[in-house]
Amino acid sequence: ECGGVHTDQEKVLDSPGYPQDYQDEQICYWHIRVRYGQRIRLHFLDFDIEEDVACLSDYLEIYDSYDDVSGFVGR
Repeated sequence: ECGGVHTDQEKVLDSPGYPQDYQDEQICYWHIRVRYGQRIRLHFLDFDIEEDVACLSDYLEIYDSYDDVSGFVGR
């Protein structure tokens, strides 16, 4: 599974094929929906990306809305 909309109280999200490497140029979008005013806590159990100072090869981006300009939190 690569992406989707999630509303569960707790959910473990894995990259495709985990623990094996995912395909080159793989792009996944996971949307985590909660009620207005609720918070989301992200806890990474295992995180391994290619070393790239510019963060152009592998990266994770976080948004706090569907708006990819004003909702951008960080990479």
